[in-house]
Amino acid sequence: MLTFSLKDLNIYISQRSDGDFRELPSVQSFLEEQFTQDRLLHLELENSNKVIILEKEDLVVKKTLQVFTGDAILTNLKAGERGTNKTLMSMVLGDCFPLIFFDQKSKNIAMIHAGWEPLYLGILDRVWQEILALWQTRTEHLWVFLGPGIRAQSYRVNTEPRQSQHPQWQKYIKKIAQKQQKSDGERWQIDLPAFIKDFLNTHALPKEQLIDSKLDTYALKKEFFSYRRSQEHLAEGEKHLSQVNNGRFFVVCRLPS
Repeated sequence: MLTFSLKDLNIYISQRSDGDFRELPSVQSFLEEQFTQDRLLHLELENSNKVIILEKEDLVVKKTLQVFTGDAILTNLKAGERGTNKTLMSMVLGDCFPLIFFDQKSKNIAMIHAGWEPLYLGILDRVWQEILALWQTRTEHLWVFLGPGIRAQSYRVNTEPRQSQHPQWQKYIKKIAQKQQKSDGERWQIDLPAFIKDFLNTHALPKEQLIDSKLDTYALKKEFFSYRRSQEHLAEGEKHLSQVNNGRFFVVCRLPS
């Protein structure tokens, strides 16, 4: 398991050696062995732009597990409303990026499923607007973590993405010249991290306040499962390799006290 620090916020990310966490009970079991916790708040993803706002009332419910459905979850808690720091927030991913926002002043956090579809549907802008409105913060207090995911050098598809016709996305979808193509005929390269970084830069987040893990789930075969790698094996008739590569990793944050 990898550990990253975003100022006062610790972020934990599982690796392939930790197991496959596509099923929620396996996430619960693993975390119970690793951490002392009172409650797990888990985000089930749906490839949308739905944002869950977590208020004080959501934390007083006496449940050890609460499951929310959407593609971003952010806390809206004030000083004294967090109690002890025994609440964990989690989600499970394949090749998509976990994007974490932390407000050093209010101690609030946002966890985003920064995948192809949610990004196209504008989830970054929605979360940004919610952060500014609810947290009453400024960019000088915000820190952002970009976790593992499929990087541009690995994210190539053999059909033109529909997003390529959208002006906002044209910069991040590149047609690969014939001489650069692999034998499988891949033609279009997609750069999600560049889209994310340009968004943050446009909204005046200081570059030094973005921490990029620079980890590529597709390329790091021993460290991470990869949905895309799994699908490529399946297309080549390698069913066993497809199955062993088709796992999920979790990302977990502990809510600051």
